[in-house]
Amino acid sequence: ERLRQPDTKNGFVLDGYPRNIHQADELESALMKDSHTIDKVINLEADQEIIIQRLAGRRLCSGCQANYHIKNMPPKKEGICDHCQGKLYQRIDDNEKTIKNRLKIYKDQTLSLIDYYSEGNKLLRVTANEEAQVVLKIILEQLNDYNKIPARD
Repeated sequence: ERLRQPDTKNGFVLDGYPRNIHQADELESALMKDSHTIDKVINLEADQEIIIQRLAGRRLCSGCQANYHIKNMPPKKEGICDHCQGKLYQRIDDNEKTIKNRLKIYKDQTLSLIDYYSEGNKLLRVTANEEAQVVLKIILEQLNDYNKIPARD
């Protein structure tokens, strides 16, 4: 239903979906009914150690739900939200053991989507070990190359 809204007419981004071949097939069928297609799928690839560091370092504000990271985007005062002074907390599923399990599930269930979207020449593989701004620049360059649009800063 969301993809039938007027603001998706010129495009949309899905994050974390589909997660398996069955969902991808259902998505393709649903999109075809509304004359939409998947143009590109971006697969961010990072070393397991980096993924664990990034996810385990995430913190949320208990008040306004603002996002922080203990290394990459720390609050001005440790453990306190810059916006509402709420206490920061770590989500239960952002501990190393749970993250490793999530990576195993990804490998078992989601990794097959790489072949699925590669077959239609829809997959953009992006090494995501670098800082966020570097990775974003790489993504935009690859999308610009795909769209034949000059890169913008």
